Amino acid sequence: KSTIHAAMNQERYRGPPSSIVASLLKRARFPEPPLKSHPNLRPLKSVSCLEKAGNQLKNCAGSLADMVLLEDSYFYAWSADGALEPQAIVQLKRAGRFWRIERYEGPRHTDFSERYATQLVRDFRDAGAMRWP
Repeated sequence: KSTIHAAMNQERYRGPPSSIVASLLKRARFPEPPLKSHPNLRPLKSVSCLEKAGNQLKNCAGSLADMVLLEDSYFYAWSADGALEPQAIVQLKRAGRFWRIERYEGPRHTDFSERYATQLVRDFRDAGAMRWP
């Protein structure tokens, strides 16, 4: 409550409540990524990183930052075969002490080939995630 109250009292935050919430969300810090490093995985470590990746792949990932802040989910950009641009955004979901793959989507919410899906799952398992139950 005090953070919201302080933001409302600052001149730059005057406006509708939604703009106040959006401003606070932009400044929020994500927790540390839950998986060990892997060359094909890039943790999306901030609201702006998540929004940028969502915009690149034209999907809704950028609007899901609250799940990370609640420490219920974490998002990664996945690229295979040395690609510079992400080929999928992957949502990991907390499962007790572990993290499991909740979903993955390519550009515009599309699925991709079985070969890529198999590689994606292997990369995340190698980094410490479990596959969905």
